[in-house]
Amino acid sequence: MNQSPNTIAHYAAAEHDRMFCYLWYELSSPDECKFGERWVPAGSDPLREVHARIRQSVGVRKDLIADGSIQLSAYWDVTQYAAKYCADRVKPHGRVDDFIRRKIGYRKPLSAEVHTLSATVMAERVNTLLARAGQPLPLAALSQNQHDAAVNVIEAIQGGNNTIVAELCARFGKTIWSGALIRETQPEIAIIATYVLTSIASFRKDLSAYQQFSTFDLIDSTDPDYLEQIAESRSAGRQPVVFLSMVSGSRRGERIDSLFSLSGNRLLIIDEADFGVHKQNQSLPLIAARKPNDTVVLMTGTRGERAAGNWDVDHYLSVTYPELLLEKHSARTGFTAQPSQLQHFGVDPGRHALYVDVEFYQMSLASVVEHARRADPELFRQAGDLLPSWSKFAANPTRARGFFTHMLEAIFLGKHGDDSLNLDFQTGRSASEGRRVAMMFLTGSTTNKNLAECVPLAEQALPGYLIIPVYGAEMTNATAEQSVREAIEQNPDKHILIISAGMAQRSFSIPEITELFLAYDGGDNGATIQKMSRALTPGVAGKRGRIVSLSFDPNRDDKFDAVLLETAQNFAKNRGITDLREALGAVLKTVDIFDCQEDGAVRLDINRYLAAALARNSIDRVIGNIAPVHELSPEQLQALASGNIAVWRAAQQETAQRGKTRQPRVSARSRAGSNRSVNQADMIRAREMIVTIAQNTDIIRAWGGNTMEESFALLDTAGSVAHDEIREYFGCDYELVRELILTGFINRGLLDLKFS
Repeated sequence: MNQSPNTIAHYAAAEHDRMFCYLWYELSSPDECKFGERWVPAGSDPLREVHARIRQSVGVRKDLIADGSIQLSAYWDVTQYAAKYCADRVKPHGRVDDFIRRKIGYRKPLSAEVHTLSATVMAERVNTLLARAGQPLPLAALSQNQHDAAVNVIEAIQGGNNTIVAELCARFGKTIWSGALIRETQPEIAIIATYVLTSIASFRKDLSAYQQFSTFDLIDSTDPDYLEQIAESRSAGRQPVVFLSMVSGSRRGERIDSLFSLSGNRLLIIDEADFGVHKQNQSLPLIAARKPNDTVVLMTGTRGERAAGNWDVDHYLSVTYPELLLEKHSARTGFTAQPSQLQHFGVDPGRHALYVDVEFYQMSLASVVEHARRADPELFRQAGDLLPSWSKFAANPTRARGFFTHMLEAIFLGKHGDDSLNLDFQTGRSASEGRRVAMMFLTGSTTNKNLAECVPLAEQALPGYLIIPVYGAEMTNATAEQSVREAIEQNPDKHILIISAGMAQRSFSIPEITELFLAYDGGDNGATIQKMSRALTPGVAGKRGRIVSLSFDPNRDDKFDAVLLETAQNFAKNRGITDLREALGAVLKTVDIFDCQEDGAVRLDINRYLAAALARNSIDRVIGNIAPVHELSPEQLQALASGNIAVWRAAQQETAQRGKTRQPRVSARSRAGSNRSVNQADMIRAREMIVTIAQNTDIIRAWGGNTMEESFALLDTAGSVAHDEIREYFGCDYELVRELILTGFINRGLLDLKFS
């Protein structure tokens, strides 16, 4: 039996008997759920007792337990509630569940325990019922990473920072963390805005599930009387938490004006801030409406710089997935949770168990290309040169069928005698792990038509596999997860391969997926991290997510580098480690990265990894990606993009005089645009300039000295000829290069790592 990917509140054993109710559903029927009860004797583990009762209730269908078709959504201690409202039922088989069930309603005809509600909606209704009746709900505890991130943001707010980017990786637990932030800071009004409507349901369930949030009134701004609800909540001394949909056509402008015209300070949390809400027509109305005392948290899983967009960001927080695994690794080696610095939340030292371990594999397709070209010598040729790429495959899958089928047969079936591609051989996977559920992302340029062409090719290569395409002709982003769940459930005896190009990158949680294939060249780092996360949904205990990069040129394959190097950067900063090499070594001891070779997978240690990363210029690209260009004014961005020191300093002076990096001059009545909005082309060019500077720092070091400071001191005395040489190589003025490096705008830790 799996528990829902959403957070489940857990209870410890007690010294007295208790009555529990529980909620579960079948993956094949997501719009229905079952509600029941279990008497838990003193000293017994409530969760174990609930699992036992569900096993009893399914009768002969124990296979539903074994294959994970049954999802436990929530369970509750209802002893106090029952003693208050139906005391005669507080006993084994007392039917407290029937009493509560009548209060909820939505019962399925001819079925005593089935409700015609999704488990998420049902859980929220039960939570609300119990909380209003005074039944204590479980206490929410945070992981060490959640706690530290909350303290980081709260201290930033107390220090006067009121526009914050929180880039929090998938599986971090953003809903509970957001609730903790609201509870600790206690704004007069909290607003949760999002373009992704499914996230509102998650917030409603999780923020109603714990005792610390029992003072919250969850209010939907689409309700006709939402302003009255806010007023009633405030007058009663409670905390209004208002959900604001940013979807087009939702009258968001009208509701933004109303919410921000209310008296009092606000905490605005924008969920998935890099998706939809990052656009000017979404962000500028919020920027214009906010008041000086309002705090904004731009929360996202990836692409924090995109989330920043047009906002005047003054604090940036990042937590990567490997940092969660570092917490898990620390727990294995005797880590002790630190005392909580929060008023209402403790630290749960066992929450790390929810984090799925991950392994990265780099696989070369050179042998597959050579095989395919024997049948079609012109395959992957362009202007006479052999230039294989996933985009060329996606343009004509049928022509490249020999390549695709050979690759799949080698990877999944171990055919053709190429052990470097045999995934079972490389990973040590055995038949005892059960059926395979894998997912493959093709390049984003793959059309629906061409993705459809891949399906019969995959079926030909993998007889006995169920191939599930995820694309617009068959489903939408909203229906993709359920469609795939049903297909997995209806085919329990088949291995599964899910194929997608752009869909299912977000809000797609299938616990059965343990293998994730990245079948594309390059790509956006944020999108890649989102795709990787599809293999990291918690499922069975001990699950490992295997991420495989399928590369035509391993010497240029940097899909894993951003997450590893950024994790090392965060780890060094948070632990006070001055040597980034030391921090990266700690990361690589926790997250394994393997090079797939003919005699088996070779684990990359710090030396092997750094040599490969340097060879493919990955460190330079990460330096460009994490450079804080989002903090620059439009004038500074233009100056950096041009590489002119005079323009740069003039822009700095103008910014200093204005006092803010970004102040969009837009009124509540005129939101169509802003003459101070950020030009995305300038943003791209500025990052490209940073990468160019990083790539050429060896020229600086070639002048001598053991540090950058010493090298620049020598260059300073070398005169204009040397400075002109720098400009020729770098494409920008020597003085600008010097200033960007020595001030730390270009990350010094990563630069030093290059020369370690």
